[in-house]
Amino acid sequence: MHTGAQDARHLIIDVERVRRRSRARASTMWFPLLLFGTASLVSAGVVVLYGGDALGPFWTVVGPAGGVITAVHAQRRSRRIGVETHWVPYVAVGVLVLAGTCALGAGGAALGRPMLSAVGPSLVVCAGHLLYARMERSRLLGGLALALAAFAVLLPAAGVAAEPAAATLAAVYGAASLAAGLVLVDRERRR
Repeated sequence: MHTGAQDARHLIIDVERVRRRSRARASTMWFPLLLFGTASLVSAGVVVLYGGDALGPFWTVVGPAGGVITAVHAQRRSRRIGVETHWVPYVAVGVLVLAGTCALGAGGAALGRPMLSAVGPSLVVCAGHLLYARMERSRLLGGLALALAAFAVLLPAAGVAAEPAAATLAAVYGAASLAAGLVLVDRERRR
């Protein structure tokens, strides 16, 4: 026989389970990881073919376009599954990441600091990933951000020149983001 306290405890557990499941269903972090991971891999090719100076124009177009595509995807998904999310913090972080990457990329070039242009934007992306990880309560995304930040710091410490560092970071970030996105897609399918 259940007591009132036991019934209340079971109800709280059930509500928490539904809340976690709803948050997980509403999460679309896999989508920008796949989208921007692919774009990052392409940007590695841009550096190899056209040099590091081509990254600014590339991301000036691809960054905002990817943000709009991600927002449209998230809104459509939210409507389809009937679970609304608070989108303002996600957009705010995206705008800050775009502004920070542009500022460090262009600023490094203007100051004659090519390594700042090569590594700075990557560290801004990592900071954005950490914020997204906090919002999503995602250890995977947080771990990815920390590992990629460590890698970004190690390249110049190892004496890698700016342009190869930029291409390497773009390739590693792209591959890691694609892998994380695929893990999240797999997790979602299993729910």
